[in-house]
This record gives sequence, structure tokens and C-alpha cells, in this order.
Amino acid sequence: MQTGLTWFTALMENLLCAGAVYGWANINPVLVEEGYFSHNCTTTGNNQSSIEAPCKDQAEKLNLVFTIATVAGQGSSVLTGMILDKLGGWITRTFLLILVGIGYLMLGTSDPSSSFVLYFAFAIINIGGVGLVLTNSQIANLYSKYRVSYSTSSQGAFNSGSTVFLLMNTLYYAGVQFKHMVFFYIAFSFSFHIRTFVLTPRYSIPHTLPRGYSYGYREVACAAKTTSTNAAERAEFTTKDDFKRDHDDPDEKNF
Repeated sequence: MQTGLTWFTALMENLLCAGAVYGWANINPVLVEEGYFSHNCTTTGNNQSSIEAPCKDQAEKLNLVFTIATVAGQGSSVLTGMILDKLGGWITRTFLLILVGIGYLMLGTSDPSSSFVLYFAFAIINIGGVGLVLTNSQIANLYSKYRVSYSTSSQGAFNSGSTVFLLMNTLYYAGVQFKHMVFFYIAFSFSFHIRTFVLTPRYSIPHTLPRGYSYGYREVACAAKTTSTNAAERAEFTTKDDFKRDHDDPDEKNF
């Protein structure tokens, strides 16, 4: 049951959180409508703020946002892998999910007057997203007989991540405010923090699983059990020491 949920939620995470930036074609017209980088564009009518098109300057700057985001995401893979090897899955995933949340928070609190924030926001979102794909890739070791099936389905979900911005595009033109969608997404992304500690390994998964291998919430349970056992043993030893000290021969103590 746990391994099945791990597989399913890994696909959902790759689909809904990791590859969103690659749906740039869907979010680009929304950003144009919101007026990002439009300060150098001409307007139509008298004292109107509507933009004739995505003007050349605006289009170039939005394309640069996407370019920086894709380069940052792929270029950070080496660093993410090193952190994953050094600190393990839980710490790395928590850090990456916080990055994604910060990126969307920057996006949701920005406006056309602070358009430069997009350079950082989408880069941070993609660094976190690509990093999450790396953390999910090692989960293939859980499925020794279906390792290739897991890897291909996981990669396919990542490549389909453009669905997120496609949905935002559809809702935006249906009348939903862009900022409302962004803040809803931030709240939704907290569910992946729960997944971190319930359905993913604390460190790395060995290529060949040992008998009785446990991960996720079972690691928490094992750690709690080990801690309580150690505490009980320490208490027992302390009690024995106190009993022995209280019943030592007084002459022997003086000696």
C-alpha cells in the first residue's frame, strides 16, 4: 500500500509541481494581460492603459525570464544531487519545496511595477521543481521489477507539467484572478511537505533493498521506538545504579 501511494504521489508531484515552467506558452499571455514589462509599450486610445500587443521589448524580456528559469533549473541539478547525497531526502525535499513556495509567493506579490521579480521567481520555481524530480528518481529502487516503468512514468509526468499553467490560463480567461490562483497553489503545495515525511525515504534508497526495509512514516515510528527503548534502558540502568549506591556497605564507602 505504501509503495503504491509513493508511486502515485511521485507522479502527481512531478505533474503538478516540478515541470510547471515548461508550460510557458500558456502563462506568457497571462503575464502580458497583467501588464508585466509593459512600461516601454505604446498604448491605444486617449489615456487608456490597454496594450496593443506584447510589444517587442515586452516579448523579449518575458522570453528572457523563461530562458533564465530553464537554465537555472537544469544547471542547479548538480548542486541538488550533492545536497541529496550529503543531507538525505527529507532535508533536501523540504528545502526544495520551500524554494517553490518562495518563488510562487514572489510571483503572487509582484505587479507590473516590479516586473524584474519575475527573473528570480520563475528561476527559483524551476530550481525547486527540477530538484524534486531528482529526489523522486531514486524512488525507482523501491520497484526492482518495475524500475523502468516507474522511471518512464515519472519522466512523462514531469514533461506533462505544462498542465499547471494551461489550467491557470483557462481559469484566468474564465474570470479567475491570477493572484488568487497563485496563492491557492501555494496553499496546495503544502500537501507535498506531508508526503515528504510519510511516503519518501529519510536518506537514500539502496539499489538492492534489504529485507524488512522501511521508509517514510515507518522511519519516524522506528526512530521514536528506538528513542523510547534507549530512554527506558537508561532509566533502568540509572535505577540499578541508585539501588546499588544506596545499599553499598557503609564501611566499603568509607574505605
